[in-house]
Amino acid sequence: MKHQAFVSLVVYVRNERQTLEEFLRDADRTLGDSFEFHEIVVVDDASTDGTAQAAAGVARELLGSVTVLELARPHRVEAGIIAGLERAVGDFVFELESSHVDFDLG
Repeated sequence: MKHQAFVSLVVYVRNERQTLEEFLRDADRTLGDSFEFHEIVVVDDASTDGTAQAAAGVARELLGSVTVLELARPHRVEAGIIAGLERAVGDFVFELESSHVDFDLG
């Protein structure tokens, strides 16, 4: 049974194009398995490798909504996460400092 809560996942990224698409698919699937409603907020900290474009491209495939915040200049993790938290609307919010995770999201 899925939880009825609306959850947000805020993920800070900087030049993570190579891992972001797979991460977003995995995160969307994991959140969708557990929660009725979810969103992912991607905070792109002035990446130069097309990270934001990759996030926007894969967003069309996902069940939950995806918002991509593109910061115009580098702000670092703390300020980036705060920007994402200000945009998140979930009843509960998870935050990750990178799309490079070394653990199972489920």
